[in-house]
Amino acid sequence: MARLVDIAKEMDRAARVRGWSRRELGRGLALYLTCVGRQMALYLSRPATLPSEQEVEICRKAFGVPDYAERRDNDHSVTLRWPA
Repeated sequence: MARLVDIAKEMDRAARVRGWSRRELGRGLALYLTCVGRQMALYLSRPATLPSEQEVEICRKAFGVPDYAERRDNDHSVTLRWPA
């Protein structure tokens, strides 16, 4: 988990500077973090299947996503949005 927290911090810094950051983790899980204006969004995706609930919860904690974040599930991704 400590490694994911470090990745989250790095991605957050990059997203706040250039508006986005992307990172692929093991087993094909891709993370995209965007910061547009005062809106943050974390996208978790995998080519063939939806990320597991455990993966979503681990990423929520690592990225500091608040409980009130809006969640949307699509075919192969989960999107979490919240005010920055």
